[in-house]
Amino acid sequence: MATIMPTMSSPRSADQELITQFVSGEMPLGQRIGGLSMFSAEFKRGSGNQVFGSNSKGIWLGAANFEDAPFRVSMDGKIYLQIESGALVIDANGITQFDENGVPVGFWGIRTGMF
Repeated sequence: MATIMPTMSSPRSADQELITQFVSGEMPLGQRIGGLSMFSAEFKRGSGNQVFGSNSKGIWLGAANFEDAPFRVSMDGKIYLQIESGALVIDANGITQFDENGVPVGFWGIRTGMF
């Protein structure tokens, strides 16, 4: 049996892969195997809303897309947690609680110089 060796005419950096134009019907930058999708700009493990993913927006769990996930962390470090009565957002300033309509209803600030 012959061994097939992959060849690359010119290796690309990660930055070059991210700007490569997508061509419908082709998967030049990644692959899908079962419930795993791996592309240079996005990674997803799972199916339906039982997904762990990462992309240029951040990482998430529990939904097919970043925006719909009950738990997500943005690339700037903001943590979003969906709770029964709304959501909590944790950032460098503190914890903000939002009701189910997205209205802020509580804030707990973070003191500096405590450590």
